[in-house]
Amino acid sequence: MKLSLFAKKTLWWPTWRGWLFLVVLAGGVVVGVMSRLQPFLAVTKPVPANVLVVEGWVPDYVLKDAANEFQQGRYEYLLVTGGPLLKGFLISGYSSEAALAAASLKTLNVIPANQLLEAPCAFTYRNRTFESARAAQTKLLASGIQVQGANVIAVGTHARRTWLVYRKVFKPQTDIGVICHPDEEYQADRWWQSSAGIKAVLTEGLGWAYEWLASSGRTRDSSVSEPASIPKSR
Repeated sequence: MKLSLFAKKTLWWPTWRGWLFLVVLAGGVVVGVMSRLQPFLAVTKPVPANVLVVEGWVPDYVLKDAANEFQQGRYEYLLVTGGPLLKGFLISGYSSEAALAAASLKTLNVIPANQLLEAPCAFTYRNRTFESARAAQTKLLASGIQVQGANVIAVGTHARRTWLVYRKVFKPQTDIGVICHPDEEYQADRWWQSSAGIKAVLTEGLGWAYEWLASSGRTRDSSVSEPASIPKSR
């Protein structure tokens, strides 16, 4: 009896028509994904809420949108989150993104001072959205505010990941919604035509998948101590 280590097999290989079909099919899949990925990430799903949250790092045009949403939505509180301000601290005097954004909102003169809250968070190399959500929750609890629901304003493709993170932090006690403001750095329906669009969509797409599958690799203690060289938040 012979010891057989190899056997002859028949290999099916596409013809040129088969390759053409596979190329067209792959192209269709790519086009389909490209056309649907950005709208999927830039989601808007508000809920009935008395608290509006905005992250302090967002551009000024988003802060204006937050002020308008606050007025039109009849919210009771607008809460601003954000970590240490790494650029502009020396000239502005504000030590955190939360403080700087709150000061910017005050200049609009549409939000009463007693309804504008700051929730600065410590410096971290990763999981910044998670730390911002925890800071927001801590601030609301410390203030004794009865949160009936909260909507978070996010920019472009960051919206779906932000929504997922805030729901993980706040639920099941609080219903969380999200309001997406378009990212003005690129054209949403042609995001693949600019480096800013490609970076935003691909980075946030991978970030959302990592958050959904593995909670961005967080452990029980995911925060990073704040270096002494970083100005401390107020």
